[in-house]
Order: sequence, then structure tokens, then C-alpha cells
Amino acid sequence: MFLIGTRHERLRRWLPLPLIATTSIIAISVGPAHAQSVAEFYRGKTIEFLVGGAAGGGYDLPARTIASHMNRHIPGNPTIVVRNMAGAAGLVMTNHLYNVARRDGTAIGMPTSNVPLEPRLKLISPDGSNAKFDLARMRWLGTPLQEPQVTWVWHTAPAKSVEDLKTPS
Repeated sequence: MFLIGTRHERLRRWLPLPLIATTSIIAISVGPAHAQSVAEFYRGKTIEFLVGGAAGGGYDLPARTIASHMNRHIPGNPTIVVRNMAGAAGLVMTNHLYNVARRDGTAIGMPTSNVPLEPRLKLISPDGSNAKFDLARMRWLGTPLQEPQVTWVWHTAPAKSVEDLKTPS
């Protein structure tokens, strides 16, 4: 026990020596708490791999490919189940992951590429009200695919390049 300053001198006198000795002996004799290992935690569990697109879509194949290999790389070899949650260009799944899914490491989400932009750019909902998540409180694990962003125009449109779309300054 640590007591600092003269204010505590009276308190120190009030504590009987046997109480201090008994408390010290108990504190010393108690071993460190046994923390559950990662393998113990995941053994027998199921990890839900949520996909922000429809089954058979462009996000489903990479998610299922990753899921088929992932359990061998997680101690405890948990079962991985892919669950598609299509809707609102990935917002349905991301909102579920943030607000409903377990927060213990047994839920992983694969949103569509536009989801991280939604809270700021409001691409899907003009007022941004459909994004019910805070990206700062979520952790990015990796990106299994890179999507080139392509803009198309009809062949008779006056714009033939991005430069043609710029407004004169």
C-alpha cells in the first residue's frame, strides 16, 4: 500500500498491522490471471463473414475465396460462414456490422468500395442519413480486390475526355 504526504499519516496509524500483513500476503500469493489464448477463444466458434453484395456478385467470389482459406490461418480453426447482405450499395451490411453484429472478433465485413466514401460524399443518400456508422471506430484489415473506376459517355456526346468536362476558370 502506498500512502503519499502527511495527510495520510493518521490513516496509516488507523490500519492495524495484522490487516496490512494479511492483505500483503494475499496479494503476493495470488498468481497472475490466466488470459484466454486466441486459439482457445476461436476454437469451436463461427466467424460470420458479411458481404455487402448479392450472392454470385463481384464481391461474393473474393469473399468466398478468402473464407475458404481463412480458418487455417486463425488459431483455433473457427468455422467461417459467408453471409450476403445486399442492399443500398453495401450500406445495409455496413450498418449491420457497426450496429448489430457481435464486436468480439467473430464478425467481419466486406463492404463495397463506395461505402467508406458515403459518410462524407453522400453518394447513395443525398443527406448522408443512411450511413449509420463511424469509420473511425472500425478497423480496416485489407483489400482483396482493386476496382478501376471507369466513366463512360455515349459516343456522340461532346465530351471525349476528362479535360472536356472541366469548366473554364
